[in-house]
Amino acid sequence: ITALDENRTELYRQTYYSIGGGFIVDEAHFGKEEKTTVQVPYPYKNAEDILKHCSDNGLMLSTVMLENEIALNGKEAVSAHIENVWKTMQACIEHGIHTEGILPGPLKVPRRAASLYRMLQANTNLSNDPMRVIDWVNMFALAVNEENAAGGRVVTAPTNGACGIIPAVLAYYEK
Repeated sequence: ITALDENRTELYRQTYYSIGGGFIVDEAHFGKEEKTTVQVPYPYKNAEDILKHCSDNGLMLSTVMLENEIALNGKEAVSAHIENVWKTMQACIEHGIHTEGILPGPLKVPRRAASLYRMLQANTNLSNDPMRVIDWVNMFALAVNEENAAGGRVVTAPTNGACGIIPAVLAYYEK
């Protein structure tokens, strides 16, 4: 980032790096290991370490990660965060399945999730079709992706580009 004054004289310059997981560091901290005073039950530096904890302790990956998060932040904070993320995903889906119109941008792409939602709600005679599950999951994912394209609020986990699939699967499971 560079800040210039009205004469285009540089006032400030700093380089930042996105290191994944929503974290950003400046150049001075890039590549440096973050020190923490809290000990986690399953410390790791890479995926191999995590998988070793899983196999050595007979644990699922999600359990290893959850136990580490609880050690760092406390059970109540972790539960509250997960609840907030899920509510944000649900709100995104709700807005996406009830919003019509054209997505922003020069391509004039029409939104399709709302009409697909109405069709799935109305068409009960296909309820035994196993592909119906895919239709619902796709519709939920499309609703989120349209919200993302429109600049709406989405949960960027695992990534912004894949922000639709996790809430879609969870929403179908809840349905």
